[in-house]
Amino acid sequence: MMLMILAGIWGLKKLNTQFFPSFELDIITIAVPWSGAAAEDVERSIILPIERELKSVNGIDSLFSTAVQGAASIRLELEEDSDIAYILDEVKQKVDGISSLPSDAEQPVVQQIIRYEDIARILITSPSANPPARSYVLWHASLSVSYYSAAFVKLTLSACLKRRLRFRYLLPASMSWA
Repeated sequence: MMLMILAGIWGLKKLNTQFFPSFELDIITIAVPWSGAAAEDVERSIILPIERELKSVNGIDSLFSTAVQGAASIRLELEEDSDIAYILDEVKQKVDGISSLPSDAEQPVVQQIIRYEDIARILITSPSANPPARSYVLWHASLSVSYYSAAFVKLTLSACLKRRLRFRYLLPASMSWA
């Protein structure tokens, strides 16, 4: 009986639970601005050629395309446990190799969606509303964050009131402070 209680306590301590579990977003987006073009032209001249090229890429679970006036947007959801970096490179090569895109359309932007997690929130107050001091604090905060994190941390200024600065430090979910 005592052995079962001890085994239960030991198993409870070894149980890996989190309130907000960490997970990866396996999503790649492609955005192609083409100002002045109608949605039908965007679909015919941009989305359909890109979709044809992406059919041969392995590891894509689903593909969602949107054509609106002046822009094309494509979202690729990847299969679970696929090599995201390899697929991202392959998608970039396929999209860059398309020669039939309209010449007045902008270059396609292919990127992986990265989920960030809050790691710190800082509120700085001052009795005076001194704009040079505010810009110095912002510069110093971004410099210190990039020094310690090798530019993997995203710093956002979320509110700037008369006498307050509020910062949010965000770290990609796949990284940790080690």
